[in-house]
Amino acid sequence: MNMIRVRDLRTGFTYRSAWTGFAKGRGLDISNAPILHSARIGEDQVYKDPFKGPRHGFSAKYEQFIEALRLREHVLVRQGGRDEAGKMFGTGKLIAIYEILSHEIDTKGGVTIRLGRRIAS
Repeated sequence: MNMIRVRDLRTGFTYRSAWTGFAKGRGLDISNAPILHSARIGEDQVYKDPFKGPRHGFSAKYEQFIEALRLREHVLVRQGGRDEAGKMFGTGKLIAIYEILSHEIDTKGGVTIRLGRRIAS
C-alpha cells in the first residue's frame, strides 16, 4: 500500500473533544480514532502520556479516548512540539496516521502506545 498524503483526506476532530477524530478518503474510513500529540512520541515510535490528573471536563474526554484506543486499529497524530521550558504547543493540524501495535494503561491512568506502520503523512 502506498503512503497516503494527509492533505488528500477529509479530516477533522470531534465537536466536543480534540481527543478523537476521523479521516476519510483514499480508501480510508477511520472514525472515532484516538488523537495523539506528536510531542509525546519518541524516536522509538512509543507515545507516552502520564495524564497528570483530572481537569475541567477531563473525565468524559479521557473515557472517550480510552474507549477509542481499545476499539480502533489506528491513531491520528496532530502537530506539536515543546518549547524551551518543556511546555507542549501545537497547531492541532493532522500530520500522520499510524497503526496501533499495542497499548498499556497504567494504574494511575497513564497511557503508553506502541505505534506501527505509518499509513498517512
